[in-house]
Amino acid sequence: MCQYKKITIIEFLSSSVFNLILLIAVIIISFFFFMYVKKKKNLETQLKEKTKELLLEKERTDKLLANVLPKSAADELRTKGRATSKIFDFVTVLFCDIEGFTKIAEQLNPEVLVDRLDSYYFYFDNVVEKYNIEKIKTIGDAYMCVGGLPKSNRTNPIEVILVALEMLEYIKNLKQTQSTIWDLRIGIHTGAVIGGVIGQKRLTFDIWGDTVNTASRMESSGESGRINISEQTHKYVKDFFICEYRGKMPVKYKGNVDMYFVNGIRPELSEGSLFKPNGLFNLKFQFVRIQDLEKEVIALTEKYFPDYLTYHSLKHTIDLYSKAELYGRAEKLEKSEMIILITAALVHDIYFFETKINKGAELISIEKLLLNFKYSEHQIKDIFQLINAIAKPFEALSLSQKIIVDAEYDCFGRIDFFNILKRRFDEEKFFDSHLDWDKWLRFQYSFFQEYDFYTFTASRLREISKENQLKFLENKLNLLLS
Repeated sequence: MCQYKKITIIEFLSSSVFNLILLIAVIIISFFFFMYVKKKKNLETQLKEKTKELLLEKERTDKLLANVLPKSAADELRTKGRATSKIFDFVTVLFCDIEGFTKIAEQLNPEVLVDRLDSYYFYFDNVVEKYNIEKIKTIGDAYMCVGGLPKSNRTNPIEVILVALEMLEYIKNLKQTQSTIWDLRIGIHTGAVIGGVIGQKRLTFDIWGDTVNTASRMESSGESGRINISEQTHKYVKDFFICEYRGKMPVKYKGNVDMYFVNGIRPELSEGSLFKPNGLFNLKFQFVRIQDLEKEVIALTEKYFPDYLTYHSLKHTIDLYSKAELYGRAEKLEKSEMIILITAALVHDIYFFETKINKGAELISIEKLLLNFKYSEHQIKDIFQLINAIAKPFEALSLSQKIIVDAEYDCFGRIDFFNILKRRFDEEKFFDSHLDWDKWLRFQYSFFQEYDFYTFTASRLREISKENQLKFLENKLNLLLS
């Protein structure tokens, strides 16, 4: 009996020691595991902070590059490590110089001189940014900027003149309160340049070529408080601005060159003063800007449109756009309505792609595209209304709606009508494999029986009469039945 109890106590003690050791081991392992988790968490926190710091540093670097270089050059530099020089075929260069700066610099306190220059250039920087003009550099009292790069456009001569006018307006307003304000001398020329990044440590974007030299000569050959432009620039801006012909003026290394002073915006296009454009100016300017929208639409169509879009294609875009413009002019549509009409025709197929295929992926956004090209929200709303009118041809009410419907269905009056119908069927069958050619053709025949062109212009320009077109379709349907 005693022997049994003794064994039990030893076993009990052995078991207690083992459990104690096991408990201590668990505590030690738990402690080290806790320390490991804590250390890991600290490392993750530090990594997140470092990553955040790196992202902030990258953002600061990107902003710095954006301030120093054009976006395309900065992007190329980041991805390739270098930026290649490019030829820009159509740009407008502005040189601005302070009249008698050397003499002014001798008389003024250096701190006052720098502060005054800084205030000038701060304002100029805001103006060029407003018009999407690229600042190139400042050298002492000289300020240089260029329109039309890195993204080419047809509007840059007009935009650069607007920049110059705002510069002079700024100086004019300062003179009303300060008598010691300096006068500016501005020269502008339009042409081709070579642009690229120079330097290894201190990167600088610069432009070279005869256009730059000529713009500089325009500035040095000008007069205080005036904008001197070349003949080349004049031909692009003469419909918007009052240009005073100076005659042929001598230019170093170039002989006699035709020059003009820009005295302001044309009275009928200005508001309040000859320096401020009015609504008519902006509308007229949109007809220039739409040339750039054309290029953008073509580029987007070629890049994104799939081959199975056999109807809503670049060819259809061009047909609809040209017909809408032709009908609109012939029907004497108001200019404010005309810009809406031709824009709606131009972006119609892009809208089809966005709503039918893109479906929110935002490869293309019509609204963003139009906002980028300075269309107002009211204009964008009217453009969408015209696009939607095409889908409801029998509900067209306004003249613009009737014109765009006639432009879309002008194929009913064309000799190649049946080929166009076939392309449309092929496209629709891609989206609906159960679509039947016979039934679809009958539907088109029925639609065509009811539809007549709204406008006199569309009716007059048809290549084949409605009666003959219907007979042709009847023959095609009879062949299907036989």
